[in-house]
Amino acid sequence: DADGKVLQGPATRDLTTYDVQFDPASGQGTVTVGAAAEPEPENPVPEPYRDLVSPFARDDADALAAGEALWGQCAGCHGANGEGTAFLDPPATVFATGTDSVPDDYYFWRLRTGGATGPAGSAMPAYGEDQLSDEQLWQVITYLRSLGQ
Repeated sequence: DADGKVLQGPATRDLTTYDVQFDPASGQGTVTVGAAAEPEPENPVPEPYRDLVSPFARDDADALAAGEALWGQCAGCHGANGEGTAFLDPPATVFATGTDSVPDDYYFWRLRTGGATGPAGSAMPAYGEDQLSDEQLWQVITYLRSLGQ
């Protein structure tokens, strides 16, 4: 949004803001950049999902094949190749442009909890353990990381 807040992933943190001073009398403004060390960004992923790491290597052939088979549940919104679709508002996340900057724990959390924890108006369904096991979620994540590679 206009204040740098994340409205839709795959971004996991808000944009950095800077101190701005404006003198209306002179029409001069000053932006202070780098005056102090920027604090470490807070991990937005809540417990118990924080710091989870996939048990599968990114090139694990079995995990990729299983994830691709499960991707059919995702393709209706995210596209067969992760290119997204145009019918949702907000639009579904596009994975075809790469996923390396998004940590494993974020993807696992969003898949497990769905739109309730995502951008306002997100139609992302939650995939509870009765629908997809932890192993299956990691397989989907392994596959979606292969999109755009």
